[in-house]
Amino acid sequence: MFYNVCNLLKLSVSNLFNFLTNSMATGLENLKVYQIAEALEIEVYKVTREFPKEEKYGSTNQLRRSSASVSNNIAEGYARYSYAEKVRYLYIAKGEAEETKRNIIRSGKKDLMTEPAC
Repeated sequence: MFYNVCNLLKLSVSNLFNFLTNSMATGLENLKVYQIAEALEIEVYKVTREFPKEEKYGSTNQLRRSSASVSNNIAEGYARYSYAEKVRYLYIAKGEAEETKRNIIRSGKKDLMTEPAC
């Protein structure tokens, strides 16, 4: 399960700028980067269900929030009119994806996950 999260995270970071070329023509739900970001959020939720209860307000909460922010910022950028605003929200989404990645790595180092970190 953890392997899927790592692959989704790598894809979401590397494909963020494909959003700019496809955004208005296809619809948000049809954008590959949005689908990947949404899948990342769902996988993170599933993985963090297995975290210890004492991590509920620590690693669990932070991982869930940062992974949700990736798709949320892509969606918000999609709804913006100007190119500059779209780019701004994509940079925010990219930052949230990196935060998610770092939190996954630290969770692996804390032995909160049974499989190796990214």
